[in-house]
Amino acid sequence: MTRSGSRNAFVLDCVALRRLGVVACLFFGCTSQPVREPATPRPVSGTLAVSGYVAGAPGQTSPSETKHTWLLVPGLHYAGMQDNDIRGFPNGRWVHGWNQVGQRHVRLGRGPWTSRVGENEIMRVLHRWDDIPLPANAVVTQVSLELVVEAGIESPADVMLYEVHRDWNPGSGGLQGDNTSPPAPGEVWWPEAAHGEVEWGLPGASFASDEPELGDIAPLALATARYVPGTTRLAFSSDALTGYVQRRVASSKPLLFLLKLSDSDEDLVGDGLVLYSAEEGDSLSVSRRPKLKLEWHVPTEVVGWTQDVLLENGRSVELSKLPT
Repeated sequence: MTRSGSRNAFVLDCVALRRLGVVACLFFGCTSQPVREPATPRPVSGTLAVSGYVAGAPGQTSPSETKHTWLLVPGLHYAGMQDNDIRGFPNGRWVHGWNQVGQRHVRLGRGPWTSRVGENEIMRVLHRWDDIPLPANAVVTQVSLELVVEAGIESPADVMLYEVHRDWNPGSGGLQGDNTSPPAPGEVWWPEAAHGEVEWGLPGASFASDEPELGDIAPLALATARYVPGTTRLAFSSDALTGYVQRRVASSKPLLFLLKLSDSDEDLVGDGLVLYSAEEGDSLSVSRRPKLKLEWHVPTEVVGWTQDVLLENGRSVELSKLPT
């Protein structure tokens, strides 16, 4: 069992065997506000839930199934998430060819920072979540995505979450590796899903269609979050989002999201909403990073076992052998 660098994060350890899957999840108590971890980590308190399942066995749904909750946060324990700024103008022009990998913040809307011929640059964000470690046959029952606001805007706005049809390569900072130079071949940016290979249907992943081979995004958003001045966190959750995650995970595909302000809000010059990707200069804290929460169970579960845990820092517990 390991512990995250933030008290308001869950930490989970998973062990998957080829014939018999075993999943162990330790749920830590959450604080209502981000709290810096003290110099000496506090005791771990929560419930350890262990379930076993037989891959491919007929489903045996029962009210006693163990419900698991995983909170994925990019950082030391999970490296499967990457976000990318894409920014430019409706006609495909751009100011910064690259402003993406390794950023501490990303932006939405038409901020006042850059313009050409009196038009302000549009900014959107791509989220790619990969290597989500759910066991085979997992049924996802609830999904939420939480983002932390670094700098807000003066008026309310709707933030939209869309599924993206085309996958992309987050890249490594462009030709110069400086996050502002033009992209290297195959990397994503405002005009193209893959530089020199695949263009977006419209600049900024704007072409909406139900046909994945034609469109950049789906016509209908998966979820929306309402920003009002003073808001520090945005949360996205819906049945459509849960269904999308279930389909992608079941087919071992990454989650591909586009974040943008609603069309009407995006047209307002100066509406630049800044979201955190990570903490500035702090690689150990995860309190401000994007958080993807998944609730799930396994219909083929054959073992369910829980144990309350109160463990001091530096100590370990060897669990008793479980029947298989």
